[in-house]
Amino acid sequence: MPESTHHTALVETIGEWVRREFSLHADGLYLLSDCPTSHKDRKPWRISGFVPDVFVGTCPASFTLLGEAKWFGDLETKHSGQQMRAFLAYLKGESDPHFVLATPFWLVATARGLLRRAAQDVGAGNVRLHVIGWSSSNGGLANNAR
Repeated sequence: MPESTHHTALVETIGEWVRREFSLHADGLYLLSDCPTSHKDRKPWRISGFVPDVFVGTCPASFTLLGEAKWFGDLETKHSGQQMRAFLAYLKGESDPHFVLATPFWLVATARGLLRRAAQDVGAGNVRLHVIGWSSSNGGLANNAR
């Protein structure tokens, strides 16, 4: 499976996890994803210069979630760190904020550490952090980072 196919699978896993975990918000829930199959009007907007892979909100606003999918070789880059800090800084001012990071299952521990450090860096202690470890055999296994 090429990297872009893996990335899309991770983004789709975030969407499935959101629908399962946050069914209480289902009536007013909207989900935007930056996938090749997403219509241009259903894609997230830029936040501090970066486009999240997933943006979830409710109408009226009572919940906000941003999600990022990171594959091997992408998780520990400077760019990914900047993205996480920008998204966490945005979320800390939102209602019931959540950040979800989806990675291959083998990178979950590293992802948790990076995500916690990024939250500390920007003072986003109020943001609930979630890490999803994905493998082709399990279709996405949810693991809370906190």
